[in-house]
Amino acid sequence: MTKKKNFFLFIVFFLLLTTFDKSEQDLRKKFFFQIKQIEFIHNDVLNESIKEKFLSLKGRNLLKLSKKDINKTVKDFPLISHAKINKIYPDKLRIEIFEKEIIANLFEGKKKFHVDDKGNFIDFTNIERYETKPSVFGGKEYFFSFYKNLVSLNFPIDEIHSFYFFEIGRWDIKTKQGVIIKLPAQNYSQSIKNFLSNYEKFDFKNFKTFDYRVKKGLIIK
Repeated sequence: MTKKKNFFLFIVFFLLLTTFDKSEQDLRKKFFFQIKQIEFIHNDVLNESIKEKFLSLKGRNLLKLSKKDINKTVKDFPLISHAKINKIYPDKLRIEIFEKEIIANLFEGKKKFHVDDKGNFIDFTNIERYETKPSVFGGKEYFFSFYKNLVSLNFPIDEIHSFYFFEIGRWDIKTKQGVIIKLPAQNYSQSIKNFLSNYEKFDFKNFKTFDYRVKKGLIIK
């Protein structure tokens, strides 16, 4: 009987000891791995509201902080693509922020959007570095496929000042040099190829309008 009693007391003591050790371990984690410093990389992407959101991670446990927690924070800011974290023990978090690549600013009626390189339309924000991106007037539904086609045709995208969409389904392109390319609604790829092959080859520098709307023809002004 005494042996059973001693064994029972041993089990109780073991459980108490195990519980105490776990509590002590949790206590150490809570106080020894609290985030006290946050360092940002790519600060040009940040504004005060973004910083404030990430700085709210201070006091969290560095060990328990996950990529899911960071992604949840990133979702609140549509211009941020993703963020990478580097845990520097015992109390520092380094956050590297990656911005979405904006290819144009689109205006349709009273609505304004940024367009990213995945074809997403993001509510417009007055950010100085986006002001140099091409302006797109109309054609929200068709712009991204048109843009991708220009890229595939090796059109110098960096030279484009603006795009203009017309309801009949065609585009005008205006370059930064003031040259306007009027494209037809159908088979505009051939017109783009013709422009690219001839503009540099011939002395067209004094002309500002290349009108491809006439079937199998070109009017230069």
